[in-house]
Amino acid sequence: MTVALALTAVPIWLLMRSDASPTPLSPGPPKEAERELTLEIVSAPAADSIRVSYLGQELVPEDQRGSYSRMLRLPSSSPADLVVLATWHGTETAALHVQVSNEDGPIAEASYWGTDRVHDVFTIPKSAP
Repeated sequence: MTVALALTAVPIWLLMRSDASPTPLSPGPPKEAERELTLEIVSAPAADSIRVSYLGQELVPEDQRGSYSRMLRLPSSSPADLVVLATWHGTETAALHVQVSNEDGPIAEASYWGTDRVHDVFTIPKSAP
């Protein structure tokens, strides 16, 4: 009985050992090309809060006020939709200007108007081939 178990255990051990041995790295899915962009937001009068998100990830801190500028890294092979939200208190009319640019200049911009809140989608087109 012991001999039968030993004879069965050796092939299983070899099989498990070969699975655990290092194998050459197989290429995974190709990493999506990214582009570096500058996001600039200007509000008038100064917004009480500005928020921007992309695919559920906050790009602008929640407590951001007034105007804002930062670098973004987004996929270049597809358009990117940013959700923009700005709020004001006690204003009759408020404006928000959003612009995205790269090293060649502006690639997308939009102006939004509201009274106490602006909530919209800002689309950045995919990179030209």
